[in-house]
Amino acid sequence: MAIFERLSDEGGQITLGWAAERVFYVRFDGTISVVLSERFAQRFSSLVGSLGNVRYFGDSSAVTSYELPGVDLVMAAMLAKVEQLESIVVLPWEGALGSNARALPGQFARFTFVSSAAELYAQLRAAAPDIRIPFADRPGSMSAEQSSAAPASAAPASAGQLPAVPSPDAPPPSVPGALPRLEPVVPKRS
Repeated sequence: MAIFERLSDEGGQITLGWAAERVFYVRFDGTISVVLSERFAQRFSSLVGSLGNVRYFGDSSAVTSYELPGVDLVMAAMLAKVEQLESIVVLPWEGALGSNARALPGQFARFTFVSSAAELYAQLRAAAPDIRIPFADRPGSMSAEQSSAAPASAAPASAGQLPAVPSPDAPPPSVPGALPRLEPVVPKRS
């Protein structure tokens, strides 16, 4: 079962967690501040821990701006785990890529920038066929406004288990309520 957490501040949010065994997923939205980046770095490091052969999928397409020191924190967290990451597939933000971002493929042996959400999510679904993506703005799903009006029956069955999003090739749902508005999902550690 996929388990995702949402980290947020007044300007942005990061959704991160396990899409499947050893398949890590992260999505950055809005303005990524230094504080939010610090929280990501701590959670990413903690969640990956000492696991090996982790496949990382990142979606930065919804980033509108970022604080440069925050990007350095995210990069440092990933570089600290470089030996544990089997592959990294990232959809970058639409802004210009800085020199550090352009250098990423050279720092990680199996790093790939993809050029579309369809390509990222096709690769993610190949790695985690049963993934339930925890947000409502991917192809074939509905907007956040529509999701807030979703009927109670659309609510997740349990924490961390969210309705499946159709493949990018599927037609949009004809019935409102395909995905609920999200609240943070934080797994309890024992």
